[in-house]
Amino acid sequence: MEYRSDADLAYVGRGLSSEELKPVLQGVPDTSLLQTRVLALSPTFIAMRFPPGSKTPSIPNAAVCFSDMVEALVEAQYALGQGLISLAVYRQKAPFEPGAVSQASFYLSDVASRLYSAGEHVAAGICDTLGISESDLDSGKREKRVSRQSKLAKYLRRQLPADHTLVKAGAVLAAHSEWFLISEYRSKSVHSQSPTLAGLGITYQRGKQRWTTVVREDGSAVHQISVGGGDAPLAAIDDLLAKASTALQAFVVYAATVVEFYCFQLSQHGIKYDPATGTTTISCFGCVEANSRRPV
Repeated sequence: MEYRSDADLAYVGRGLSSEELKPVLQGVPDTSLLQTRVLALSPTFIAMRFPPGSKTPSIPNAAVCFSDMVEALVEAQYALGQGLISLAVYRQKAPFEPGAVSQASFYLSDVASRLYSAGEHVAAGICDTLGISESDLDSGKREKRVSRQSKLAKYLRRQLPADHTLVKAGAVLAAHSEWFLISEYRSKSVHSQSPTLAGLGITYQRGKQRWTTVVREDGSAVHQISVGGGDAPLAAIDDLLAKASTALQAFVVYAATVVEFYCFQLSQHGIKYDPATGTTTISCFGCVEANSRRPV
């Protein structure tokens, strides 16, 4: 993975000037600091302190998981930007509301999917950091479609004190209803039906009873059905994109805390990160210090 700044993301403005793009992209969180931190975590370099037979052999692999997590976050960041640009272009440059909503919802689905992936990657990284196995996460109860991140959150609350860094960070993320809303959006998109959106014309909801029962004055009941039109939309794309922005920002903060915790664990093994230089230094088996800086 290579570091990618906001400029490197090369948002396709589709007719919007750089000045017009600035206010449009205000809602896109910055991931540059998190990228820089994770890029310095070379799993091969870290593995030098965890030879075969060590008590925590999975710690170097956590660096790979965090790298995957950042990759997914950058992709979510880009997708969110494109979703916001779609709204601006189809409303300002070529006014066409169905096009605006359709294009933006395409990117919203991508944001939701990438965020879910990022959550799974960071959960895997925490498991590798703490040496938590899949069997540890298994509660023994039959659960349908439970993600690793959900299982891990429950496990950490059971096993760690309430004031532990990871428990507190998880609680802060969970306090954002937007995080669960976007996660639910992805789940519904995959397993049932995405929320119907305003601006797309006639839409229908699954599972809705089309017939209604009307009781007449004489007490008799008749069934009737209305033809024409559709069902009221359940959501507005602007609101969902705003919630996606909040969820993404909340996750960036959570991920930064997790990576900070990981770096602290590494420091207990003689591996230290210098934010000023972006390098990781290791005291190698009592020999001269070595340092690593991954290309940016």
